[in-house]
Amino acid sequence: MEENIKDEKIIHEITPKFNFIYELGMPTGKKIKSTLFLMLIFIIGFIIYLVCKDNIVTNNSIVSGINIMSILNIVLIIGIVVTVIKLIIHIVLQNAQYKNIKYTFYKTHMIYEDNFLNQHRKNIQYANIKEVEIRRSVWDRILGYGIIVIYTNAENEYSNGLVIFSIKNPQEHYDIIDNLVHGSKSEDVVETETDTDAKPEEVVENNNEQITEEENQQTPEEFRESLNQINRE
Repeated sequence: MEENIKDEKIIHEITPKFNFIYELGMPTGKKIKSTLFLMLIFIIGFIIYLVCKDNIVTNNSIVSGINIMSILNIVLIIGIVVTVIKLIIHIVLQNAQYKNIKYTFYKTHMIYEDNFLNQHRKNIQYANIKEVEIRRSVWDRILGYGIIVIYTNAENEYSNGLVIFSIKNPQEHYDIIDNLVHGSKSEDVVETETDTDAKPEEVVENNNEQITEEENQQTPEEFRESLNQINRE
């Protein structure tokens, strides 16, 4: 089966495109948004500290020999550094994951592959696809992105479809996928009708063969007569 898939002609391929600005408005960028928000809080806190530190009475900032403002300054700086590093890590990981995700479309089926960290592979036959949908919000239209949703006949609600995120120029991809799915189903219908039309002919041929065999068969009387003929000769 695997060898047959490799030998098949690839008709279309899709790989998500990472865009930092676009991820801020998408569910896939949840970790990036939360880290960025936390980083901004630390930065704003540090700016407020720099503006207000000279207005705070020094004696009130010392408790049992500990300078509270100095500790606050260190905490804010560490918070900024940690969140910046965390944000960079999330961006690098998200970009790497997108590069390892691939949607490959063949004549009768498609394959979804995610080879980043945990491997995930899914094969969907076009015959099992109920609907192909394109979704574009205002944010998507501004940045030229979109989402394509593929609904299948699977009974499990958690695996009855596939969502293709972060697609550049989604309308072009949608048209190709929609044509592939409906084109494959049309061919299946034609083949089914052809097989149905061929069945009466097969029945006629079988009947003719049966009649011919029956004609070639001799009755007992005819068989005895032929034996007598041979004996006389």
